[in-house]
Amino acid sequence: MWDHYSKKIRDILHHPQYEGKLFAKEGFFLAIGTEKILEQEITLYWLVDEEDGVIADVKFEVFGSTLLTVTLEAASALTLRKNYDQASRISAGLLEGYLSPFPKEGAPYLNATLSAIDNAVKQCQHIPFGSEYEVTPIAFEEKEEVTLPHWQELSLQDKLVVLEEVISKEIRPYIELDAGGVEVVDILNDWEVVIAYQGACTSCYSAMGSTLGAIQEILKKRIHFQIFVTPKF
Repeated sequence: MWDHYSKKIRDILHHPQYEGKLFAKEGFFLAIGTEKILEQEITLYWLVDEEDGVIADVKFEVFGSTLLTVTLEAASALTLRKNYDQASRISAGLLEGYLSPFPKEGAPYLNATLSAIDNAVKQCQHIPFGSEYEVTPIAFEEKEEVTLPHWQELSLQDKLVVLEEVISKEIRPYIELDAGGVEVVDILNDWEVVIAYQGACTSCYSAMGSTLGAIQEILKKRIHFQIFVTPKF
């Protein structure tokens, strides 16, 4: 199977960052999420700040498939420095997208990892978390710029389909970690993509800053370098 893994997955397995165990520490709550899948076991450790619910450190122990290690590494990277409320919104789609391309046979391990996260989250319910916190950065990997052939000649409907595919895979899952949402409202003059924020994004200061910039950069790289994004409130 090793030869069928992507370079990203092989790199994660060669250089794991989060394997290990955590112990109780003053000022932090030690949440331990466990799960079993067949004969394989997961133990997820979080050190959660008792003042704001932020996961200050994360480790895991696993006895099972290499793909289970990979999903736990991804979950650890996504939950570190987030609060447990944000962590509770991590989905199989987000983990799969973070590891893309991810082998189909690894789907049960995604679900097992999410169960371990849920079990850890349940232990943290007594800890308060602020209604305003740092917005989850949208993961963005540098790739060669791509210009879609005949973008200007596509119908409005076809353009919307292309935008929706990129947004649903690379943007929306990260925004949903912060109870927010984003939808395409219109495309003007081929290049201006008008978006509407939803949920928490409507009142978030970064919606006009880092989040907007990340969305625009992804669309430039994935669709056309001339695209720019404007929000509609």
